[in-house]
Amino acid sequence: ALNCASGWSGGYDQHCYKVFDIPPSWAADEKFCKQQTSGGHLV
Repeated sequence: ALNCASGWSGGYDQHCYKVFDIPPSWAADEKFCKQQTSGGHLV
């Protein structure tokens, strides 16, 4: 079973997801995602 951190949701593909309400800018948002967790990416 997938064990995601508090506030994160487990996905069907063995990855954890979290929704953030932040202004759109792909480069800045990708950087933000990478800062949230090891291996984090914007999807």
